[in-house]
Amino acid sequence: MQSGFEIFLIFAIMYVLLSWAVYLPYRAGQIYLGPIYCMLGAAYFAGFVTRDLDWPIWLAMITAPIAGGILAFIPGLGLRRAPGLAVAIASLSLVFILQTIILNTEALGAKVGFFGIPPLHAILPASIAGLVVAFFVVRRIEKSIIGRSAEATAHSHDLAACCGLSPGNVGLFLQTVSGMLAGFAGAIFAFQVGSLFATAFGFAMLLNIVVIVFAGGASTMWGVLLLAPVIWGFPLILPEVVADWKDVIYGVALATIMIFRPEGLITKATLRNIALRLGMKAGRAV
Repeated sequence: MQSGFEIFLIFAIMYVLLSWAVYLPYRAGQIYLGPIYCMLGAAYFAGFVTRDLDWPIWLAMITAPIAGGILAFIPGLGLRRAPGLAVAIASLSLVFILQTIILNTEALGAKVGFFGIPPLHAILPASIAGLVVAFFVVRRIEKSIIGRSAEATAHSHDLAACCGLSPGNVGLFLQTVSGMLAGFAGAIFAFQVGSLFATAFGFAMLLNIVVIVFAGGASTMWGVLLLAPVIWGFPLILPEVVADWKDVIYGVALATIMIFRPEGLITKATLRNIALRLGMKAGRAV
């Protein structure tokens, strides 16, 4: 039997993965909302292969990120060179397209829902392990030539070309990795909840992710890591009558931060100041 804290951690990890999935393409100036679409597809993939095809759950957990990556890669071939707004609109439309397909496919439960997904009893350790792997992957991309090229692409494609990488290929790579992160989040959701409804992967989930990424600070992965548990857990401690208005609260909070602190709460400058202060304290201690 899971404790409330374990459930909180599992969903917090899921939101961290989804938010990193939005954060990575944004480094290249693309507002990519495809992670919801990739999560949706990977969740149904994991549920279907374990319930109907009798795959081992561990195999579904491993292949769900691959499924998410494929779902991102195929449309990414056309979206890799698209400007930010076009990517946002096109990737968001993929969510509604896939929802419509699922809602009209009897094998996936159609409008009734997909039930009977076997549980993964070690889902918290598996989720933590996935988070650790994702952390090192995202961190490595940030520090690599791909990360530097992505930052250059956000300012100018000509500047990005100086890094020796094609901006289009960088965009496709980041979208594919984004889909893989979202695919693992989809597997976590499927095996934690045990049932799926296509309409659950929609605006409310997207709003949470957008608030986490842009309020936390879209210039560094740390804003996501720190803010995701707060955004997910905040409604859980509110009275029900107030929690029902959480989307309004998040919308107002996001608009306020974008007006008065558009760079977000956690920035690279914030991290440098923290590191400097810690270094000064360590020096005094020595």
